[in-house]
Amino acid sequence: MQLLGLTALALALASTTFAQSTPITLTGAFTCATAGAFTLCQNQWGTSAGVGSQNSTLLSASGNSISWSTSWTWANGPNNVKTYANVLHNSAKGMQLSAITAAPTSWQWQYNTISSNIRADVSYDIWFGEASSGTPASSASSYEMLHDLALGIQPVGSQIVSNIEVAGHSWNLWRGPNSNWTVLSFVSANGDLTDFEVDLKDFFEYLISNEGVAATQYLQAIQTGTEPFVGTADLVIENFSVSVIFTMPVLPQSQELDSNAIRVLITGFGPFSIYKAVNPSWLAVRALHNTILYSQSPTVAVSHNDKPVESPPSSPQQIHITAVEIATSYDAVLSHVPGLHKSPPVVPVPDDPSYAIPPPPEKGYDFIMHVGVAPTGHRLEKLAHKTGYLKPDALGKLAPEVLQSQGEKGSAETPSTTPTRGFADGYESFPGELHSQVDVDGLLKNLKEAGAEPSFVSIDAGRYLCDFIYYCSLAEAQRHAVDGETPTPVFFLHCSPVGQPHSTQATTDAIKRIVTAVCAGL
Repeated sequence: MQLLGLTALALALASTTFAQSTPITLTGAFTCATAGAFTLCQNQWGTSAGVGSQNSTLLSASGNSISWSTSWTWANGPNNVKTYANVLHNSAKGMQLSAITAAPTSWQWQYNTISSNIRADVSYDIWFGEASSGTPASSASSYEMLHDLALGIQPVGSQIVSNIEVAGHSWNLWRGPNSNWTVLSFVSANGDLTDFEVDLKDFFEYLISNEGVAATQYLQAIQTGTEPFVGTADLVIENFSVSVIFTMPVLPQSQELDSNAIRVLITGFGPFSIYKAVNPSWLAVRALHNTILYSQSPTVAVSHNDKPVESPPSSPQQIHITAVEIATSYDAVLSHVPGLHKSPPVVPVPDDPSYAIPPPPEKGYDFIMHVGVAPTGHRLEKLAHKTGYLKPDALGKLAPEVLQSQGEKGSAETPSTTPTRGFADGYESFPGELHSQVDVDGLLKNLKEAGAEPSFVSIDAGRYLCDFIYYCSLAEAQRHAVDGETPTPVFFLHCSPVGQPHSTQATTDAIKRIVTAVCAGL
């Protein structure tokens, strides 16, 4: 139910609705409440088939995240839906599936109380159609895509595929007709999914590749909710968030890359830990791949290689961005980051051809930025550490062990039962801390002036993969600097998990501001 519409530079459209912090309880059969980017509705359309009652409460909402609950008692008509309490993101419509570059979503829910005879589902309800707009379950609907996260109700139609892997989970796929549209239901093959985080784009692509859904179909709505049949329950949605990021060419013109364009490389991390489908940092970065910015404020948008491009100011300085996903492992950092600083750079080949790497600049990139995920808001990191990396990476491996002779420059290693881990062979001459040459305090001021709150400066990048890639990149920038020249500027930004508090759109906006600010000083 939520959708952030993307602007011409593939950034999700910002929500203009206000946050809701005071609970609102709905008791009417068809009453609704709007808060944040969502509308919560009771929709008790099937109550004539049974007896009982239900109320729903909007607990809180801010931007693209919402928390709500619903309590019901229903009897009779065990095979009939009584209600569909659900939330709908108010701008989830208008983009073709082929234009969607990412649709990250997160849903945490639980039953606080539940009767033994309950029959109910907990599911996504996503609508496609040939028109850019249309009411769900109407003549404008072509497909209804369901994701059943709680087992117990047989979907429409029949099961056509079993145990398929999509977005890191195993599903049984059902297909069948309902009125004038086709229902495609992904049913969890491994029990209830109460802590769910995926990229919905993976499901869209599966249906396009395997079930004949045209890529020209429009996303008309995303809803999530529950359909009770019988029983008593108190369902609490602790958090639900979703963003839809898409590109839309605005003008038919094309723009060639200037020979004097500033070349920027930005990395995001691959999946790890709870981010099994896609890392929030890569979600924010990948929308900028192969796009062109300008060092002065943009006005109108044009395109470059079918990518949106901001129109040039009167004295344009093009900034071309290349985005690269780096696996969340120490080996991947040590294997790939040194090559990014070579002349010409050596950039890893992406698995997804959508992110094919354009020819790197012969003399190397002018600015290299890294993005990773961490709690809170935008964390602008000032420095990185050489040692102290004790946590295993996404592959379960540890950072290299540092011998006493390879320790931090100018310091003595203290014998310990715990090995020192970090940068060893080839990094002996580098100090224990490396500082970015970027004006981090100036960047913070820039973000705050743009209203990008919360944002703050940090001197602790966490001594995990974020800190590790930052140190590696800073060291390699120094290593490959031509005598007498300043090393390539390197900077690291920590972004928040999606919606906690920043949306993917907000992070991508922040990255743009940082890139244009840094490049203005080159």
